[in-house]
Amino acid sequence: MRVALIAVALAAVAAIGGSTAAAIDLLPAKLPDAEVGTPYSFQLEGDEGCPPSYHFRFSSGLLPPGITITDKGLIAGTPTGAGTFQFFVDLGDECAGDGHSQTQYTLIVAPQLVVTTTALAPARVGAPYTVQLTAAGGGTQSWSVSSGTLPAGLTLTAAGLLSGTPTAAGTFTFTVKVADPVRNGTQQLTLAVAAPLSLAASTAGVGEVGVSYSATPNLSGGAPPFVWSLAAGALPSGLALDPSTGAIAGIPRAAGTFSPTLSVSSADGSTANATVTVRIAARLAVATRRLPTAHAARAFSARLSARGGVAPVRWVVLRGSLPSGLRLSTAGRLAGTPRRAGRATIVVKVTDRLGVSATQRLTLAVS
Repeated sequence: MRVALIAVALAAVAAIGGSTAAAIDLLPAKLPDAEVGTPYSFQLEGDEGCPPSYHFRFSSGLLPPGITITDKGLIAGTPTGAGTFQFFVDLGDECAGDGHSQTQYTLIVAPQLVVTTTALAPARVGAPYTVQLTAAGGGTQSWSVSSGTLPAGLTLTAAGLLSGTPTAAGTFTFTVKVADPVRNGTQQLTLAVAAPLSLAASTAGVGEVGVSYSATPNLSGGAPPFVWSLAAGALPSGLALDPSTGAIAGIPRAAGTFSPTLSVSSADGSTANATVTVRIAARLAVATRRLPTAHAARAFSARLSARGGVAPVRWVVLRGSLPSGLRLSTAGRLAGTPRRAGRATIVVKVTDRLGVSATQRLTLAVS
């Protein structure tokens, strides 16, 4: 009887020991993929054994750079390199018996999905436009507009083809998104849609010999940068065409009327030509060298004249005094009734619209 009781007790102990020593397993068997530069977090779990006393440990193999495994089984970090990484993880507990398990894992770290198109060539109203957006990182890519609005007349396909015929001018900013089943990347883009390029035939202003000159042709539409050139004819001596701004500038050395043909090309591929007229006046000078004789107590009138310069002009007496009873108007008319005989010497000055001045010494005799 005593022997039988001992046998029953041993059997009971064996039964208890078997339950606490149940084999434990690591779960799951497969890890979700990660992406370079994207925070990653996944919790490993166990089955059977004594869960409160689980402790996880990296055993061997190669973890992705930037990824670690904690004692609680959290695989976390931000991967810094792409590739396929295999490693072993141990799971143990504090129960008696075989409370230990080891599992091999494979973690695939995909490269970042990055939009490599960062700038768009300008478009033009009414002209067909096509550009293929590109991205690096592989995978099955699908494109869309995540924010903003495309120019009217353009569409973006899932394959990343931006195309159509713009119908309105303006500057449009929008964000495109490229995605595969687990990754995505975005890029903000700006597309300038220009109105048709137009260069009007015009008069580019009047200059004067020896005076700094600058004029810009009347351009509308198109997309910068522009490139200007001289298509036909010649500019006045001393003037040159700026190829980037279209400004005609310099100090002219010869008078005359010049009609060169200018050509301008736009960044959207369009070109325009037009003839501009540049008129250069001779240098301003006083043409009047002598004044007629006036008579005391008689009405007198004489008009001063200038040559060259750019109208309107303005006259003044710079030095000296006119005979009593006479005055000089700003239009150059010397008039009045001198009160007594005599002789006066004056210096007159004429100034034109460009600020150029000329002087002349004159003598007026009153008999």
